[in-house]
Amino acid sequence: SSLQKQLDGGIYVANNNKVFFKFQEAYSSGKITCKIYDSKRKEILPKLNNEGMLGNSLNFKQNGYNRFEINLNDMEIKKGIYTLEVKNEKGELYLLRIQVL
Repeated sequence: SSLQKQLDGGIYVANNNKVFFKFQEAYSSGKITCKIYDSKRKEILPKLNNEGMLGNSLNFKQNGYNRFEINLNDMEIKKGIYTLEVKNEKGELYLLRIQVL
């Protein structure tokens, strides 16, 4: 799914607890940051890893040019509606509403 600067009525349904999205930005190959929030704007954090340290950043992997994947199995997440926020190096915010079944 493609990210937007403002949310509309559309909802992306997570496929096998994974979110696939495109992030297209002209003239940039910089770093992006991703966060997921629940309906009460509480940030959903990654689960504890094997070393017992809490990761404070959401892991994602790049699948080709401008295509990304987030595995929700790595998150403390339940069924419901969430908002993915992606921020580029310039601080511009892009959004995607997600439904986890």
